[in-house]
Amino acid sequence: MKLFLMVIAWFGGRSFREMNGRPVQEYDTSIAVGIFSLVSTGMILGGQYLLWSHLPHTEAHAIWITLFLTTLYTFFYRNVVRCLETMGLYAKGFTIAAVLGLVVTNALLAGHEWVILAFKPQVEAQAATNGVHAVTSYRSDLEASLRLPQLREDRKSIGDGIVSLQAERERVPESVSALQDEAKRCEETAKKLGWKLSNQYDPYQRNLLKNKLVAQNARCRATHNEAGRLLHEHQADMDSQIAELDKKRGEVEGRLHKADSQQQATFEQASPALDASATSGFARHIALWAAVGNGLVPTWAAFGLMLGVLALEGMFFAAKLLLKVDAIAWERRHDIWQTHMDGKLRQMIRQAYFSQMHSIVDGLKPALSDDLENYVRNIVVPSLRIEMEASAFAKAHASVERTQNNNKQAVPDLIRDLYDLKTKRATVSPLRSTSNKA
Repeated sequence: MKLFLMVIAWFGGRSFREMNGRPVQEYDTSIAVGIFSLVSTGMILGGQYLLWSHLPHTEAHAIWITLFLTTLYTFFYRNVVRCLETMGLYAKGFTIAAVLGLVVTNALLAGHEWVILAFKPQVEAQAATNGVHAVTSYRSDLEASLRLPQLREDRKSIGDGIVSLQAERERVPESVSALQDEAKRCEETAKKLGWKLSNQYDPYQRNLLKNKLVAQNARCRATHNEAGRLLHEHQADMDSQIAELDKKRGEVEGRLHKADSQQQATFEQASPALDASATSGFARHIALWAAVGNGLVPTWAAFGLMLGVLALEGMFFAAKLLLKVDAIAWERRHDIWQTHMDGKLRQMIRQAYFSQMHSIVDGLKPALSDDLENYVRNIVVPSLRIEMEASAFAKAHASVERTQNNNKQAVPDLIRDLYDLKTKRATVSPLRSTSNKA
């Protein structure tokens, strides 16, 4: 039983090393916080699983994603609870604000899922309605992108134009109608002349009437021919316009058929994805609030369940802040405070030591300056002079050797002895011997 309580207290921020050999009364607050932490873990576990299992791309791995995130949140909350015991005021305020934001976010996600689970039929019905609206909207947008409404309007306007031209073709123009009326009057006049001619027996008058009748018939034929010509031109013009519009209508219908086929193929391909996206994932949250707005889900029930999830998930945090601090937590806080004070004391001692060292060094500066000046005058300068002379002699010796080698003559022994002596003096210089002593 005690081991079980220790495990629960571990979720409340205690370590097994701290609880080993200690009575339960010394970490009772941690046990209470651990119980609330387990409740919070259960709410997170259920909410995360309901969320990831309704996303199409994560449905197959929902259990593993849920276990990973729940474990991550559990360890994070446990460490936060443990760190709050020893944090300063400003750090504690910042941490509390950050954890509250995370708790509220998780509670909102989990709360949506629990409310959807409680009112599943209503939310599914609203999601199906939203899916229909989404499909309809997508179809309209797809038709607009393919210019289907414009093509249909063009086809209708062209068809109306053809019907109008056909009616215009059947209509007799006023100019033709006037000529036809004139031809009728002309024929009536010719009939009258023919009647007079049939009743005239005077040869002279008969000849005059006959000439008038011939001229009148010629005028009638000319009028008839002119009316026929104008009517034929009118009909030919209408036929050409009708043929042009009919050709244009064929082109529009071809584009319309192609766009309609493309729209149908695209829609059939995208329709399952639209239906799935409208009834899964975060679209279910949108459907939930749409159901609340439409009265399918009571408002008090939706908000009440979400507040309940928030309370259950954040209760461990409130318990840690409101309940008394147990004995083990007091000891841990005191140990960390003692360690902090020891470090601060060591830092103060170090600062005091270095401040005294500065004053000692400042007091020794004149003596050190005199010693350094004597060292440079008596040791460094003579050593540099000897090294410069040895370098010059070495250059001269090298020049003599090059000359003797070019002339095939040996180097004089005296010059070689002087060079060896000078080299030895430069090798054992006061500067090197003094530095070795130092």
